Amino acid sequence: MDRPGESGAVQRFELTSARGRPFGDPDVEIVRKILVHLSADNYYAILTRADGWYIQVGYGERVGARPGWEALEQQDGTPEQHFGADLTDIEEVVHAFTGFLDNDPTVAVPIPLAAARRVSVTTPCGLTRQLVTRAVQISVR
Repeated sequence: MDRPGESGAVQRFELTSARGRPFGDPDVEIVRKILVHLSADNYYAILTRADGWYIQVGYGERVGARPGWEALEQQDGTPEQHFGADLTDIEEVVHAFTGFLDNDPTVAVPIPLAAARRVSVTTPCGLTRQLVTRAVQISVR
């Protein structure tokens, strides 16, 4: 993802979703707009940092979460550093994504995903990602 943006600067983040074009270095309002419009058809969003670390969310039964719930996952480097939770409040998801975007160390997804169920999805640009779900509701504050 180390490719120049429109200004020639190297992108630090890319936001993709099940529907729509990718956004390079999205601001908080773009992140919020994408996340609050998650639905059965627009069922995932992924914010990837240039070093490959990411946070992603999948919506509802299509990703193995309960109807109306969001399955949130964060990878901090290695596959052993996967964390996640199922949430019912989209504002908690927005908070987690914007914390990741701002590199805020106080925002974390604290549930290890060693025994979690994985669901493969293919992004609009052809990249296959693993959405990971757990049937646990937590707060990301």
